[in-house]
Amino acid sequence: MTPTRFGRTPLLIAGGAALGAVALGAAGLAFAVVGDAGVAGNAPSQISLASDDSGSAAADPAADSGERGGGGSGGSTIDLLAAAELAAAEVPDGIAHDIEFDDGVWEVDVVSVADERDHEFHVNPESGEVTLADEGRADAEDLAVADVEIDLAAAVGAAEEEIGGPLHELQFEAAERDDDDDDPEDAVHHWQAEGQNDREVAFDAANGDVLATDD
Repeated sequence: MTPTRFGRTPLLIAGGAALGAVALGAAGLAFAVVGDAGVAGNAPSQISLASDDSGSAAADPAADSGERGGGGSGGSTIDLLAAAELAAAEVPDGIAHDIEFDDGVWEVDVVSVADERDHEFHVNPESGEVTLADEGRADAEDLAVADVEIDLAAAVGAAEEEIGGPLHELQFEAAERDDDDDDPEDAVHHWQAEGQNDREVAFDAANGDVLATDD
């Protein structure tokens, strides 16, 4: 996977939602990025959760993919969130934490907190077939995704709203306590996203504050 414009080395694959997470739509949540008008021009943008009475999401992530920015990367029929859900469903209590479209497939890293294992899956963007490509011990940075307030589904919705289109890549990055640079996102757990339009955004995984964009 390639480094982002924020100078970060992408994670092994971040954050996730299980296959059943598509039922999140049934809870009536819609995700958007909004500004905080309470502080004159100084407050960061933030993710908000708003009720949506328009109906529930499809139970099949592959069937729902066409409603998320026109499908997956490169014209695929399965988008990033659907690929993450399909891969996470392969592991008990799996959480997808790094997703990228590369070489014609979705590469999805899924962590299992219970046994502290990390799995790399490849998801066919047309058929939805999931293949295990690699497996190993998860590190503490990857396991931290289990404790964030903004989960992968919320991160996808917020990132697509901010970027203005479907995503090509989404990663969870754990806070770096000994980081010497001035990038605000490095000090906190955060999500980094890149759109198919090459726009990028990073936002706090605890409260949704937008930390950096490429604008």
